Amino acid sequence: MSEARAIQQQIENQEKKISLANDDLSLIQREMAENEASQESLRSELSVLQKEYSEIIVREAKNSGKLTKMGFLFSSNSVTELFMRYKYLKQYSENRKNKFEKMKSLTDSLKKRQAELAESRNRQTSVVQQVSEDKKGLDGLKQKQDVIVKELTSKEGQLRTELKKQEDALRRLNSVISIAI
Repeated sequence: MSEARAIQQQIENQEKKISLANDDLSLIQREMAENEASQESLRSELSVLQKEYSEIIVREAKNSGKLTKMGFLFSSNSVTELFMRYKYLKQYSENRKNKFEKMKSLTDSLKKRQAELAESRNRQTSVVQQVSEDKKGLDGLKQKQDVIVKELTSKEGQLRTELKKQEDALRRLNSVISIAI
């Protein structure tokens, strides 16, 4: 009887463990979906930045044959215009540099998200394997429990038969005693 209780406790523990593993699996799947959505967002943002950057490079390449930066600066009509053109070139250069840095940052973020996604997939695979092993263990425990229940049912039947024989014997003895008295 205590063995049956112990196996029942093990079954309950295995079921709880499987339930927790399934919860973990759901969490990993949600995490993966969020990562994939984030990754897609980063890809589209990177694509837009690459397009803008390529347009800047193409525009710059077209203009480089026409006029150099120094020529652009010195073709000014006044010192104020020269200064304004210098500021424009500086801002243009900084804007180009910032776009490049942002593209690099997005590419790094994208790589990081891909690594996180790969790690999540590995964890998911591990959890699925663990759940599978736990279910096999649970099936084994249930089979063991079934065997014990069958044995106990058989013993119960034997004990009932033996009890009935003893009760019959007791009745006969009581009837012999009452006849003798």
